[in-house]
Amino acid sequence: MRILVIGATGLLGKEIVGLLSADHDVIGASRKGSAIAVDISDKKSIVAMYRQAAPLDAVVCVAGIARFVPLDTLADGDFAFSIANKLMGQVNLVRCGVANVTRGGSSTLTSALVDSNPRGSRAGNNRRALNYRHFIKGLERNCLDADVSAQA
Repeated sequence: MRILVIGATGLLGKEIVGLLSADHDVIGASRKGSAIAVDISDKKSIVAMYRQAAPLDAVVCVAGIARFVPLDTLADGDFAFSIANKLMGQVNLVRCGVANVTRGGSSTLTSALVDSNPRGSRAGNNRRALNYRHFIKGLERNCLDADVSAQA
């Protein structure tokens, strides 16, 4: 399989690249230090990344940053930064990646502690409030429905 790992130079990304590289063609993408440079908060950067990496069988994203400070110190710009980098970054990875991932391929998105352990006063609550998991589940269901109706 040809797999794109976004966030390849980070803590998780390095491990994932190492584990998958033995059996697959793995391409790394990160803000810096990878074969492909990408800023997931910038849709144009995402499109350029896919142009370099396609075609792909799978995409794994372990990238995205958020501002982690007490709620009472967060400004509107801090929320906008976190939403653009973690939430919309991953949404746009899926949206822009649809045409670049082979039929039957996959996109795997991670949330780390931002979703599973948001620590009440942290910016990570942005993603929970926006029901990100439901968006992805709905997207997967819609893709499956489209395949079924195409075969009918």
